[in-house]
Amino acid sequence: MRGEAGEHIASNPPYGYIKDPQDKKKWIVDEEAAKVVQRIFNLCIAGKGPMQIAKTLTADRVLTVTAYHARQKGWVMPENLYRWNTNAVLRILERREFGEICKMNSILKECLRGKLFPL
Repeated sequence: MRGEAGEHIASNPPYGYIKDPQDKKKWIVDEEAAKVVQRIFNLCIAGKGPMQIAKTLTADRVLTVTAYHARQKGWVMPENLYRWNTNAVLRILERREFGEICKMNSILKECLRGKLFPL
């Protein structure tokens, strides 16, 4: 019923968003994580595939999604702070919510249709 009412179905926002402090049912852009999401989409637009994107983020020592959340929430940090994998990149590219962060819905559709990389 929540989805039909225009509310998010998931209780936890995806990487790139945080819960709005004034309204826990709303998500707002997490500026720090959003920069990584934008970078992933820009690398995709530049013709890089998920594996190449993961290797780039790893080489540039960008915190993984798990490490970022652990740091934000005060959890124990994972062993591999910077080792991105193809599946993590794909999960970000496949989330329709990231259209708001990237404002690139048409590019996203091209990426996911395999025009820029095969799925």
